[in-house]
Amino acid sequence: MAFLRTESGLSNLRLFYDSEIVIFTEGGERSLSIADVEGGACNQSSIDAVFWRNVLRASGYDAQIEFRPVGSKSTLNIICQKILDGEIENVAIAADRDMDGVVGGVYQSPRIMYTKGYSWENDVFTKELTQKQIESMLLLVNVPAQVQETIEDAYANFEVIGRHLARIEVLFRQQGVRFISECGGERFFNGKKSPYIDKGQIAKLINEKKTLVQRPLVSPNPQLDLCPLMSNYGKLIKALSIAVITYVCRTFGDIKSIPIDMLTSSMLERFIRKIEASADEYYTGITHDLLSDLGMQS
Repeated sequence: MAFLRTESGLSNLRLFYDSEIVIFTEGGERSLSIADVEGGACNQSSIDAVFWRNVLRASGYDAQIEFRPVGSKSTLNIICQKILDGEIENVAIAADRDMDGVVGGVYQSPRIMYTKGYSWENDVFTKELTQKQIESMLLLVNVPAQVQETIEDAYANFEVIGRHLARIEVLFRQQGVRFISECGGERFFNGKKSPYIDKGQIAKLINEKKTLVQRPLVSPNPQLDLCPLMSNYGKLIKALSIAVITYVCRTFGDIKSIPIDMLTSSMLERFIRKIEASADEYYTGITHDLLSDLGMQS
């Protein structure tokens, strides 16, 4: 598709897929450059694209959409600028919010959509859905007090620590350095032993990273509202949920091994069923804005 190397090529890409719009997302097996994207490349699988496809459908967008996962936030940002500059049409972006609203800024356009929290994991791996997943796996009709207390304690413990972690992430990002968001979230949990975050691993990471930033570190605005469950690295929140599920199912049931991919798929389905049953105000809002911008009724 050499024709894509023109702005009109990107604008007309939807016609090849009989779609109302093409939406570029993150995720996939490769991180593609803007040259790759303009040459017609995209990743063939991406849970980010699956998340957005289902969210938009559940929020009222039932027309045909062609999703193109490109795996690179920097490439998406280039396309965002092209949208804002009016260089391309019939194209939208669906991206992780990350910390763009805290360090830097987010692009403002109905055709540029962000997750409500840091990433899709923050929406999907909530305490509520984690508990429902445990109930399903243990075939519980009523949740025993010990199980409920374990879940509550693990999340309460994380909220205290997570509030500090979010602020530390901001401090590092202000100097262009990633903190926890450069690591896999599973480093900080061992669900076979405990549902709690490993504070020793946090201390070790701080020690590893402290030489990468200049002192003094300027503390973020104390009035800044950083929710520990929505503002922290999405993969860390996913790791918390999986650790709680793993620990509870091993301790109170006879489930010793849980395939993570299947668990992720199940949790995503739970989230989608939830917003189908009761609309999510945030996602309904951005879907409505997109439909209005396209001249379509929601």
